[in-house]
Amino acid sequence: MKRICVLGNSHVGTLRRAWDGPIGSEYADKAQLTFFAARGALLHQLELSDGKLVSSNEDVTNSITFTSGGLGEITIGDYDLFLISSLGLRDFPIPEGYYSQAVLKALLEDRYKPTIAYRLLRMIREVADTKIVLGLAPIAACTDDDMGTIEASEAYFNSCIDSMAFANQQFFAPWNAELMGQPRSTLTANGRHTLPHFTKNSRRLSIGDGLDDQIHPDTDRIHMNEDYGSLWLHDFFAKVL
Repeated sequence: MKRICVLGNSHVGTLRRAWDGPIGSEYADKAQLTFFAARGALLHQLELSDGKLVSSNEDVTNSITFTSGGLGEITIGDYDLFLISSLGLRDFPIPEGYYSQAVLKALLEDRYKPTIAYRLLRMIREVADTKIVLGLAPIAACTDDDMGTIEASEAYFNSCIDSMAFANQQFFAPWNAELMGQPRSTLTANGRHTLPHFTKNSRRLSIGDGLDDQIHPDTDRIHMNEDYGSLWLHDFFAKVL
């Protein structure tokens, strides 16, 4: 049984709902997931204290207590694997043209070092060398009307894959960490957008307040439903279990 700590923002909602569904039953004998999430950028207020991630901010503490099922602090040594979801992590295709490895590495550092995800990674590393998977936020979905204008191409998707491979090799591997993107099956034919049906009936992250489980408006193109979460977790478990 692998004990997995999931840290993230509102995008964790899709993973949590998926885990509470059939995929949770499928992997129940192989993995135990504990979710520590808060909306927006609130996890920036976590601090390292005596081997634990804690916060003096009441909203943060209340949120992670609710999403974890009662744990108001994150004891780093209790977990076999960390998944840090979103928190500033986005796709980053390698720019066209020739760039030296030094320039590309500097671009990636500028992209990822300011993120909350990187801050949490560094705090975890002060305590343990436990493997960390860094899940990119979903690419924004296109609209149903856009679907008829999209032509098939793997160029953008392959560029993102190459960028992740370079970032993992040059930047994250020394931290025993690895970027992970979304399944190809969730993307449009050109790889630039998430398919629109994955945003249908997506819901707000539940943290124990009056906004819990509210359906996002139709104009929201960045939050995904549990069907997306199930596909993402299948890929994740194939990688780590």
